[in-house]
Amino acid sequence: MGYVRSHKFCCILPVRFGVFVMSIAALLGGGLLAVAGWIQVKNLHERPLSKGDEKALYIYAIIFSVLTLVGGFGLFGTLSKKRSLVSLFGSMLGFHLGFSIATGAFSMFTLFKRNSDEALANCINGSTDQDVIDGCRDGLKVLKIVVVVAYVVTWLIELCKFRISDRST
Repeated sequence: MGYVRSHKFCCILPVRFGVFVMSIAALLGGGLLAVAGWIQVKNLHERPLSKGDEKALYIYAIIFSVLTLVGGFGLFGTLSKKRSLVSLFGSMLGFHLGFSIATGAFSMFTLFKRNSDEALANCINGSTDQDVIDGCRDGLKVLKIVVVVAYVVTWLIELCKFRISDRST
């Protein structure tokens, strides 16, 4: 009798359960971020953005809407216990990861390309209070750090999802 390699997730759990958990995470997390993105798009008429930022916001909303659909497909695939659907889910995650990296790079490019003086002036909005000026300056620095960290963490999580779904087939 030959050795049959057992597929495990986190060293102890079955990979199918890992794909199930990751597809739910993609469905819920992607849905939450997509809703937040579309709410921001809806509010564009109240607070207009530059064309580059507006494009980045639309891309953000679309990419997380697609992730929600991919997560729903993965959930359907794991619940139906069809290996071909789980394999397709893994392929969709791989494609989404690549597209997410490309669009995230564009979003970060627009964030760092923006003239800091212009962004600071928009934040200050004519105030002469030194606390407001310092808060805006520090806020812009923190925003750039948070955006980069958020994208990298999201990409690492999605890479883990891709690897888990790839191992289940």
